This record gives sequence, structure tokens and C-alpha cells, in this order.
Amino acid sequence: MIKALPNQVYSPDHLHFCIEELTLYAAAVGKALRSKKPIPEAPTSAESQALLELLPATSKLSIQEQLQQLVSELESLAAQLPVVHITLVSPAPYSLKQELVGWIRTNLNSLALVAFHANPDVAGGLIVRAGNATIDESFRSRLQRNPASLTEILANV
Repeated sequence: MIKALPNQVYSPDHLHFCIEELTLYAAAVGKALRSKKPIPEAPTSAESQALLELLPATSKLSIQEQLQQLVSELESLAAQLPVVHITLVSPAPYSLKQELVGWIRTNLNSLALVAFHANPDVAGGLIVRAGNATIDESFRSRLQRNPASLTEILANV
């Protein structure tokens, strides 16, 4: 049972990509085992590699059965995992995404998925949506809540 996702697999799109990639890999492993050929190389994406590291080092199951079990569990999780939506003024760099995903998984839910969005209308800061909750700490909403702050900021320039 997966208790935490690796931070490389942070968005619903990443998870679905990995499920597809690992499904194809499991089929290729099964075909190789049936034809008594060498097991093919593992997928090359960092996301799928990180998920493969979740497989136990020792198991009574064959590698193909372990892969199929991993894919089944990921498919089941994909349908029910919470998704946190984060909106920033511009596309977030990978380092910021990893920092935010790490914080969310450490402090909120180790299985949460995070979808990043860019919207220049926020003018800075961020908006976080999870379920019915929204935290709007964008520059735009701060100005709308307190328009006098803009004149104060401009007066000090």
C-alpha cells in the first residue's frame, strides 16, 4: 500500500502519465518473461523511476506481478486523491513546485496531488484551492480588500 507519493509525481497529469508508462512496462516485462528474454530496461522518466522505487526489495511476487499491483494501486489512488490547485502570476519554476509540493505533502496530505496554474491577473502572490476552501493571498485581492494600501505604497516610493 502506497503511503506517500514521491515529490516528482505531483500533478494529476504526472500520475496518469506514469500509470500509462508503467502499464506498458509491465506488459513488456510479461512478454519478456514468457519468451524467456531479458527483462527490458525500466522507464526513463524520473517520475516513473521514483514510483518504481516504491516496490519492495524482496517480495514473493514476480516483478510483473509487483508492477501490475503497483499500477492497480496507482489507478485506484488517481480516482480518489485530493488535488490542491495553486495559481501564481506566471508558470512556477520546478524548484518552487518541488518546495510547495514538499510542504503540502509534509504538512497536509502525503498523497495530495498539486496542480499549478498561471494567471497574470493575480498580479503576484498566490491563490490556493483545495476542495471547497480557497485561500487568496494574491496581490490583486489584497488591493481589493484595502485599496488605501496602494496609495500608501506609492507615497513611499
